[in-house]
Amino acid sequence: MDYFCRRCGDGGGQYAGGECVRCVLSRRLGDLLADDGGEIPAQLAPVRQALLSVEHPITVIGWLRKSESARLLARLTRSGEPITHGLLDELPPTRHVYYIRDVLVHTGVLDPRNEYLERIGPWLDALLAEYPASHVRLVRPFANWYVLRRARRRARTRVFTAQSGARARSLIRNTLAFLSCLGAQGKSLSDANQADVDRWLLTGSTARYEIRYFVRWAADHNLCPRLEVPLRPGAKESSMLGEDQRWRQLKRCLKEQALPAEVRAAGALVSLYGLTISAIVRLTRDHLLQRDDGAYLAIEKVPVLLPPALGNLLTSLGGDARSASAVGRSVQGTEWLFPGRAPGRHISPHYMSGKLLAAGIEARPTRNAALFALAEDLPAAILADLLGMHVTTAERWAKLARRDWADYLHARTVN
Repeated sequence: MDYFCRRCGDGGGQYAGGECVRCVLSRRLGDLLADDGGEIPAQLAPVRQALLSVEHPITVIGWLRKSESARLLARLTRSGEPITHGLLDELPPTRHVYYIRDVLVHTGVLDPRNEYLERIGPWLDALLAEYPASHVRLVRPFANWYVLRRARRRARTRVFTAQSGARARSLIRNTLAFLSCLGAQGKSLSDANQADVDRWLLTGSTARYEIRYFVRWAADHNLCPRLEVPLRPGAKESSMLGEDQRWRQLKRCLKEQALPAEVRAAGALVSLYGLTISAIVRLTRDHLLQRDDGAYLAIEKVPVLLPPALGNLLTSLGGDARSASAVGRSVQGTEWLFPGRAPGRHISPHYMSGKLLAAGIEARPTRNAALFALAEDLPAAILADLLGMHVTTAERWAKLARRDWADYLHARTVN
């Protein structure tokens, strides 16, 4: 027996109460997005169209019924105010707010902006609400006039990534922790001495060395004595894969079909070129170039000819890449080689690092080994241009490679 939707007359698909699933979705979207007058605001028409156009409407029906993000969108609609970035910034910074903002940006309702930078302000307001006024009076101007000012300057000339935002937040959190430590000893910042700083550095992780920026800023503003904080110790050289291990890992990434394609591709790029996870997840289809002699990857200014196996892997990944978000797929195909769950966004570096680790690939030791090998073969200036690293960083790797090579030759001469 044939069944037809009583609303649209469609004779295919699933039915509930005489309606096809897409008509059920349309009706429920009307309930969700309607204002107090029962009309869907013109501003939200693109959102309705994107949700109505998803490949599997039943998944959106479930999202409308269960998701806190959907309930948030309904509350925003019923507020009667136009939904703007400013309005969303006034809300507590939760993942639901982030998701709704991504949906609104991806559907063209809101203009794109650098979320990793713009999230710091609302996060700071929420954080400082938990601290005494004496700490807030010191930290807020430091955050606004040093941390955020420097972050905005960086964002104008370089990519401001999730890691950039995490670093800015870390500077602020460490500052608050240092002030709390002083307070526990009955001291204020103006009473701090070098012994207080030294004790702080010795009783925690190396992240505590980041306090040097606040201490220097405070001294410049006559808020504390001039105190010395050395540079943060670098990563230990022992945190590096052996060369044989690196090549075995690279071979595994290129050939082991049981591993997910995105893990194989990311692991190979770390093993061969020493790319950061943050740089890898930002790769798009436009970074892949096809020429007569093979596939190239435009890591920075200079396109790099890829080994055939890696070129084929990345090309296949780019062809198959689909956003994990139903809304992301309904609007347009993703540009990212490593698409994430949020509409229009790539996979998060933290999540990708977790996937690599689950596959037995530790990103930092692998990256260190790859950079060491490249620094042995390439001048620092070329290495910097090739990978987009600061020339000072490239020179440090070159010096490390030359030093270890000299030590090896000396050992061979002595023996």
